[in-house]
Amino acid sequence: MNSIAISSKIKFVGTAGIYDYELGNSAAIVALGDKKILVDCGYTVFGGLSKKGLIDEIDYLLLTHLHGDHAAGVHPAILHWTNRRKVNIKLLYPNEKYKAEMINYLKIFLGGDLDKYIDFVPVRDVEGVGFIDTLGKHVKCVQSFAYYFDCGDRLIYYSGDLGDINVTRDFLKEASHNNIAVFHEVAFIQRSEHVYYKELEALAEEYDVFAYHCNKSDAPADCKLKFVIDIAELLY
Repeated sequence: MNSIAISSKIKFVGTAGIYDYELGNSAAIVALGDKKILVDCGYTVFGGLSKKGLIDEIDYLLLTHLHGDHAAGVHPAILHWTNRRKVNIKLLYPNEKYKAEMINYLKIFLGGDLDKYIDFVPVRDVEGVGFIDTLGKHVKCVQSFAYYFDCGDRLIYYSGDLGDINVTRDFLKEASHNNIAVFHEVAFIQRSEHVYYKELEALAEEYDVFAYHCNKSDAPADCKLKFVIDIAELLY
């Protein structure tokens, strides 16, 4: 799969984690038919999209989990959409439990009357979008999700923050699509919260894998991974 084919379906707003703000918090815009879905909206994302004049192109917002580098930009983005664009953003939710968590989170910033800011939409109502419940697979007891997007000619898998490569491997084994682009977070230090690069390299021997949520300059000399920052159009 070439970089042009990939970037026609997914464009990254940023590719890094919580510390490497110059590269932007990891977030992506997935084009699904005529709709654009923003996956995650961390500290740097609203500003990055606003500078590029792209914030008003978003139709849906989808969050992998509620850590700051994935969700802290949601508050200014929602206020922008409501007050300047004069629309309620459509916030997708995989299940009722996570919807309740998002409501409690957003009430801190927006107060109790969220209906004037947000239209909550179940993921199942958007054709081509699916999710994998990864509760506790990133940080113990933290609700998180991986997502996949059926773009017709290819399936895009987006891991979110995920410390267990077996979640991804099991999904890929069962996937019926024969053209899959795997976008996966990675860590260069072996720890449980993120997938270690050696584990991701093993997966890349079988699938088309692109690493994100990292600073490529920190990669060990023996790292053989392909990185999002090298192949996908960046929007930050």
